[in-house]
Amino acid sequence: MSSLRGRLLTSSLLVLLVCGAVLVVVLPGLAEHVLLGEMETSLQHQTEAVAAASALSLQYSGESSLDPRVKDLGRRMEARITLIRQDGKVAADSEADPARMENHANRPEVMAALRQGSGESRRFSRTQGMDRLYVACPLHQDGRLWGVARLSLPLSQVRSRVSALRGALLTGVLIALGIAWLAGLRSARSIAKPVQDLSQMASRMAGGDLHARAPIGSTDELGSLARSFNRMADRVHDLVEESEASEKTLRALFERMGEGLLVADARSRIALVNAAAARMLRLNAETVLGQTVLEATLQHTLADVVADTLGDGKPRTEEVELRTGPVRAAALYSCLVDRPSDGAPGVLVVLRDVTEARRLDKLRRDFVANASHELRTPLASVRVMIESLSSGALSEPETAQRFLGIANRELTRIEALVDDLLALARSEAQPGGKAGPIPVKPVLEEVAEALAPMASAKSHELILHTEEPLSVTGDLESLRQALLNLLDNAIKYTPTSGRIRLSALCEGEKVVLAVEDTGEGIPPEKVERIFERFYRVDKARSRRVGGTGLGLSIVRHLVEAMGGTVSVRSVPGEGSRFELRLPRAVEAGSDSGQDCEGTQLRNRLGL
Repeated sequence: MSSLRGRLLTSSLLVLLVCGAVLVVVLPGLAEHVLLGEMETSLQHQTEAVAAASALSLQYSGESSLDPRVKDLGRRMEARITLIRQDGKVAADSEADPARMENHANRPEVMAALRQGSGESRRFSRTQGMDRLYVACPLHQDGRLWGVARLSLPLSQVRSRVSALRGALLTGVLIALGIAWLAGLRSARSIAKPVQDLSQMASRMAGGDLHARAPIGSTDELGSLARSFNRMADRVHDLVEESEASEKTLRALFERMGEGLLVADARSRIALVNAAAARMLRLNAETVLGQTVLEATLQHTLADVVADTLGDGKPRTEEVELRTGPVRAAALYSCLVDRPSDGAPGVLVVLRDVTEARRLDKLRRDFVANASHELRTPLASVRVMIESLSSGALSEPETAQRFLGIANRELTRIEALVDDLLALARSEAQPGGKAGPIPVKPVLEEVAEALAPMASAKSHELILHTEEPLSVTGDLESLRQALLNLLDNAIKYTPTSGRIRLSALCEGEKVVLAVEDTGEGIPPEKVERIFERFYRVDKARSRRVGGTGLGLSIVRHLVEAMGGTVSVRSVPGEGSRFELRLPRAVEAGSDSGQDCEGTQLRNRLGL
């Protein structure tokens, strides 16, 4: 039996079995020895009594009276009595005819009795056909040795008593074994059951059941052990909960950090990677574990940084280019760490995407350079005009007037540029303004009216087309400024006698505000850049008409701040169409959805 209960029961029964075997084997032998000793002593006394009685019979009745006398004594004593002369001839026997008995001079007990005064022997009797005990002592007549008196008993009496004793002992041992089996079974169960409960509790805890507890059924050592186990389980439960809470917090921080985190082991194999790093390096966070940094990322610069950090143990701060799709700039920090799993050194790499920061920095530098350039040209012209006037041109009225006109025109350009810069700064500093429903038609009418003189000066046909009711969600001033900039550009870059159209139509949840002209158009390769700051399709023409290169950039900022988009479609030589798509506002009590569907139907029919 491999169980604790089986081993306890087996060991206790084995001890009892050994003790019982010793009793069954040893005790009958001891009993036989004691019984034979007692029988021998008793026979010795009886033999001496028979010898004394036989001596009296010889003295008073002669040798002829011995045989009847012996047979009578043998019946009463339940023993065989034999009287043997000194020469070995049998004179009397209680169970046989002396005349027919062989000479007994060579019998061991007879020789011992004649030689040393007493003798005994245990041997097989051919006459009786059984083992017997013989005890002999000398027989004297008138002071001289006559012969030997011998008594014998069958050993079967002793052996039957010993056998009965052995049977009784065996029965007692078997009964004791049965009782011991039951008692041992109960005792082993009482000992093994708490141990089994503790084992099951430990197994359940190892399997993740931290609420497992052992029952306490006694106040002895096993009960104390169960209480200790339960206290240990409570402590383990608390420690595991604390560890899991800490792990969840750390894992949440690890996964939700904006910076990318990557941990590599001493052989540059990836051990941990968070979601941000996986996005930046275009990795599958589950499949790259165990791969080297170079195998997983194909970024030689990153792999070299990890290898160098492992080599000399020094932290590194670098900026690298990640060529995983579009090239992105990343600020990298690496240092040695000891991994909790095995304490071996590893490398922690922190990646921060600085692409947008670098782009904004470049935009800032370009903006400063472009603004400086745009201001330098008119300021230089004004300086030249002032120096010319100071050098004597004031004395020539026509020349002075021409120079003052040029200076005034350049100052107007500077004023327009400063106004656009301020407008751009406001659009970036306060995105969106005050959002609310704005009726479209009044705004279009206001913008068209404001720039109508400018359009009339170039003989432009200004067309306004809108449907009632249409409203957008946004800031009124931002919408007005965006439309003014678009209409101003359309008038400036449309040749004389052109046509400009302002319209509003509904597309689902959006309202499309369009400014369409019949100007020179924009080359396809330049369409994507026209919303950049200071970008001009034709710089010479822009300066000629007074453009600053900021108008469309301002439009984009204003529209995107209101949750809309701006786009352009242009065909060189035919004109351009700028479209603002803004969220449609539905005023309470209006049926603008139905009107919007009607407007779309009329547009499709060409009405």
